[in-house]
Amino acid sequence: MRHPNLTYDFFGKQVELALQNGMSAVAHYSLQFNHQITLTHPDWGWVNEKGEPQRYRWNVPCLDSPYRQYALGMLGEIFSRYEVGDLFLDVFGLQCLLYHREDHDPFCFCKYTQEAWEREHPGDDYREGFKTREGWDRRFQWLQKRTMIEMLDEIIITVRKHRPKVIVTLNGGPEVFPDDVLQKVGFIVAEPLPSDTGIALGSI
Repeated sequence: MRHPNLTYDFFGKQVELALQNGMSAVAHYSLQFNHQITLTHPDWGWVNEKGEPQRYRWNVPCLDSPYRQYALGMLGEIFSRYEVGDLFLDVFGLQCLLYHREDHDPFCFCKYTQEAWEREHPGDDYREGFKTREGWDRRFQWLQKRTMIEMLDEIIITVRKHRPKVIVTLNGGPEVFPDDVLQKVGFIVAEPLPSDTGIALGSI
């Protein structure tokens, strides 16, 4: 939605000026930081077992909810309307990242996640499965597959439908991403990590 005080397509103008000056245009999309969408659609948010919204700086939408198609629609609009050559996909795999770095419970307990699990695993109750280590592991592998591997595949298909040579870049730690993710992106940008040796992890 355009800002009410703008009378023209601000992003479109930026892309136009970049191309006129010999620069390529990069689209930055924050996948799992979308505070506004969770205010507009509270049921699209990531919630814990008690149904409480989960935050990390901002509210986080659940990729099992209709937000998934909303995000894909936004990306489709960007790459169909503008001459953008690269996609910088920010805040990707957030739930898994928080689990690895901060031991934060990565699972969402919204109705959409539970319904998605039970469609794919009939007879295996989503909540009941967390009572065993094997059940926890199955759900974590499914979380990675659904919100990272399959999500990235859907994003790549969406943007390359309009711009076949688009390079996709991820922001985040490589230790979190499965090989199936790392093999499909041009490169990743990792934030510096503290180290006793003074050597920090940077861009890869």
